[in-house]
Amino acid sequence: MLPDFGESQILAEILICRHENLRIYCAVTDQIIFAVRVVSSHVSFYKDEISIAYWKELRRELLHKQTIEILRWSGENDSYTGLNLAELNERQAMLMALAKIRKYLLIDEKL
Repeated sequence: MLPDFGESQILAEILICRHENLRIYCAVTDQIIFAVRVVSSHVSFYKDEISIAYWKELRRELLHKQTIEILRWSGENDSYTGLNLAELNERQAMLMALAKIRKYLLIDEKL
């Protein structure tokens, strides 16, 4: 992910969410974090899987072996890409994405 258009802030906020979850639940586990960015009428979704190994290495020192990859949907890295809420089919796609994220989180919560 390129550090343009606020995406470096999204990376930092994803790591902060992970840290807060560690602090609150006191358990080191693999974790999936979802984020949503809205610029004007354009919506982008982000998903990151942070492994235990990544977090342990980050807590000890600067990273040497572990990496994370933040997946972005939809569009390219631009200030006005993503799903356009002004378009009916893209608005429906955004609602479907939110429903799928909700379903995933509800299933994961039961485990």
